[in-house]
Amino acid sequence: MFNRSKALRAAQKILAASARCDALKGARLGQLARELPPPHGLRTAARRASVLMDLATAASREHDHPHAIALLDEAEHLFDSVRASPGRNRWVAELLLRLGDDLRFAGRYTDCGEALTRAEKLADADTAYPLRLASVLNARGILAKDTGHYDAALAHYGSARSLIEAELGEDHPALAAVHHNLAGLLHAQERYADAEEPARHAVALRGQSTSPDPEGLAADLSVLGSVLLGLGRLDEAEQAYLQSKTVWMERYGPGHYEVAVQLNGLAAVHQARGDFEGAERDFRQALHTKQRVLGAGHRETAALLNNLGALEMDRGHPDAAAQLYGKALLAFRKALGDDHPDTGLCAENLVRVRRQAGSRPGLGDHGNEHGAAVVQ
Repeated sequence: MFNRSKALRAAQKILAASARCDALKGARLGQLARELPPPHGLRTAARRASVLMDLATAASREHDHPHAIALLDEAEHLFDSVRASPGRNRWVAELLLRLGDDLRFAGRYTDCGEALTRAEKLADADTAYPLRLASVLNARGILAKDTGHYDAALAHYGSARSLIEAELGEDHPALAAVHHNLAGLLHAQERYADAEEPARHAVALRGQSTSPDPEGLAADLSVLGSVLLGLGRLDEAEQAYLQSKTVWMERYGPGHYEVAVQLNGLAAVHQARGDFEGAERDFRQALHTKQRVLGAGHRETAALLNNLGALEMDRGHPDAAAQLYGKALLAFRKALGDDHPDTGLCAENLVRVRRQAGSRPGLGDHGNEHGAAVVQ
């Protein structure tokens, strides 16, 4: 549990021990480049807040989003005591952008939208640095995609891309994040052929950067793997997932969230090849990690239950599939509501499996989940 006074003491200790005169380090995965005024030029409260933001970034990297949210809330409280200025506002916009990211991961979509709306207002007023607005629009696109508003997501990504291209050119590595997200959006719509070009472009842009970003490249390879899987090119998909997994394993070990993401993809490859034992092993390992990191009711946990249900269907076990689909639907409905495309697909799949398994008492209390399609 977050301890406010302890966090503040830790922040003060870190601040006293380090002569921090540079901007924030350790940018989030896929984050566009952003300039911030050096903390030493701000009041003590703002300098302390910047340290809390660094601590929150470390928590986010470990997917400890509740702790990160609490740290960022405290940092925002400290910024409230700082007189409004362009420098202060840039820090607050950055803080709200990071807060939105953590709130989205935590499944708090309404709160995420509110944070990003406030960030957009500050970034839009900062005409000297349009890239921050591009970052916010990119984040709004991710939120729209996650909540099933695909047209809005496409519009946000397009606006972010236009701003970056106008500022940095059409081949700048900062565009990799937008191409990555566009590929993910097209994948969610099962438009795999359309998704391949932006997925490959993200990998290429990230690879040509003069500032290496192994984690960003690993994330791009993961999206490419998902697209290739959708296209049925299993060997290429497996290679992309394995390359990505190696990066995350070396940096964070086998229990990290991003390792679970790659295991989900590799399990789908095994399933497509008919290796059901290998698929179940990787699906269940991914499920264990995501339940620990994100919680049993998270949308990504629901997706893995869905995928296990699809696996049981392939094995010819409709009763087992129905139970998994039912649990997944409960989680999808709680996390996303009844109108989200994932919830709808899940419901359709439970109907289909019930036709094979036959009606069972209580089965309708659970609902359904994604069908044979593997959810990434």
